[in-house]
Amino acid sequence: MTHYAIANTTSGQSLGIYAADTPLAAYRYLLADAGGDTILHGREAIDYAEREGLTLHKHADPTEDARDGLTIDEAEDVAAIDPALVWIDRGGHIPRDLVITEVATPDA
Repeated sequence: MTHYAIANTTSGQSLGIYAADTPLAAYRYLLADAGGDTILHGREAIDYAEREGLTLHKHADPTEDARDGLTIDEAEDVAAIDPALVWIDRGGHIPRDLVITEVATPDA
C-alpha cells in the first residue's frame, strides 16, 4: 500500500494523506471524507469561498430575508455587522486544483 498526499495547488493547503493502491483510489477516499456536514461561518467562510471561487449565503435577520449567491464583497459587508450571518456549506466540495503525490512510506 502506498501513501498519497493530496493538496490544493492554489492555496497550498494539505487535504490529507491517504493509504491507497493508486492515486485514483486516494482521490476517492478524499471524496468520501468530504461528504460530511461542514458549515463555516464568518471570516472562515469568506476565506474558503474566496480561495475556492464560490459564493456564500446569508441567514435571515430582522432587517432582511436570507440570501444566496453573495459575492465576497457583499459577504464582507454583512460580516462587518454580524459575522454569524455569513455561511457556506463546504460538505462534498472538493477544491478544483489538486495535486496528488506519492509520499515516503515508513518501513514496516
